[in-house]
Amino acid sequence: VLDFYAPRSKLAIEVDGDSHFFPEAMEYDRERTTYLEGFGIEVLRFTNLEIFENLEGVLTSIEQAVARRKATSPEPFPL
Repeated sequence: VLDFYAPRSKLAIEVDGDSHFFPEAMEYDRERTTYLEGFGIEVLRFTNLEIFENLEGVLTSIEQAVARRKATSPEPFPL
């Protein structure tokens, strides 16, 4: 289950809490990201701390990723 998914831009957003920083979880996240990328899905990861301390920066990163994916998409995004 993805935390957030924008199907039009094929962009997944994951919010990582403390449980994601154990070696086994980090490996699982890497494998999962690779799997999703195989479907053309870009995965953005943010920590809870990033969201709490720099929400504006996180939102800017998401906005830039959507714009980049829209600009490089081989097909027009549906309305």
